Amino acid sequence: MNLAQNPVGAYVTSSIAELRKVTWPSRKDVMTHTLIVVGVTAGVAAIFAGVDSLLNLGLGALLSLVAA
Repeated sequence: MNLAQNPVGAYVTSSIAELRKVTWPSRKDVMTHTLIVVGVTAGVAAIFAGVDSLLNLGLGALLSLVAA
């Protein structure tokens, strides 16, 4: 039984054939998209941190009014 007749071998062979058809992005494209993702992630994290801080301050003020 050769490699192409073995189900695992056939899978690996066809996977390699498909990967050769892929048009891979350039290094510049990868770096640009990575920086965009990191920037957007940091921006969203900063927004969530700001909203969390505001809600924390508001809830603290509300609880101090109720407790007084």
